[in-house]
Amino acid sequence: MDSKLLIESAAIPTGAAAVVAALLMWITRRRPDAGLAVRLGVLIAPMAYLTGHLNRFPSPDWSNWQAVDAWQWLAPGVAVMALAGIVGAVWNRVWLRLALRTLVIAGFAAISLQSFIRYTWTPTEAMSWIAGIAIGGTVWWQLVETAGRSGKTQWFALQWLIVAVGSGAIFLLSQSARLLEMTMMLGAGIGVSLVLQAIGRRQLAAGLYGVAPFVMLGLWLNGYFYADMAWWRVVAPAIAPLAGTVAGMCVGARRRSWLNGMVGAIACAAVMAGAVIAAKLTETPNPYGGGY
Repeated sequence: MDSKLLIESAAIPTGAAAVVAALLMWITRRRPDAGLAVRLGVLIAPMAYLTGHLNRFPSPDWSNWQAVDAWQWLAPGVAVMALAGIVGAVWNRVWLRLALRTLVIAGFAAISLQSFIRYTWTPTEAMSWIAGIAIGGTVWWQLVETAGRSGKTQWFALQWLIVAVGSGAIFLLSQSARLLEMTMMLGAGIGVSLVLQAIGRRQLAAGLYGVAPFVMLGLWLNGYFYADMAWWRVVAPAIAPLAGTVAGMCVGARRRSWLNGMVGAIACAAVMAGAVIAAKLTETPNPYGGGY
């Protein structure tokens, strides 16, 4: 793959996320409200991803929506999820946040997997898949977010950056350069959130939970259904942040915060490293040079 495209896929989203982060820091400094910081922080990751996506990929013909490639639906899905994330943060009701996430995930799954729904699955199978993805994705999302926001996971942004980098490596080893690029766009936003957390702006950094898990879910779904990725290549990255949380909690959440963060990051990295090594060992070169 062209190295210039990889640099572009990371540099432009990073710049966009950094500008948004600087603006949000200025706003929240003038109005030191933790709730406001959380609501506004939701914008950083989607701004990074959408800027990279729109710059890198041409817009499809949305009027002929049934012919739009599944991966193209992630951009509008991110925009809708960002709006839903802000709504959920403004009203700050757990049931509302869970309902919005479940609906958006179900809608994204239904429209991006339409080829399976029309040609492969029976109606019962389709409903089961969509419901399972929506409910399972929402439960997983809530678990990792609850741990991160409650303070049980120190340096949560670092763990998510590890997940993004590891997932990108797995996508590349699965012959999917496009999904690698898309992961780098999200990783740029997570990287900016990591910087915010490092300088003490944890509430702004925690905004990544509003959209970043949705983007990763969308990428994993595309990888599993369209890039012919084995199920464990999707499950391992999803488990990694949970493993990091559990490992970090073993050393205490509030006392020794640096140790909590280090152990959590090491556990997360260990899971991702194992998945990447396994993906490398089971890599099957594509004789046609293609890939999703």
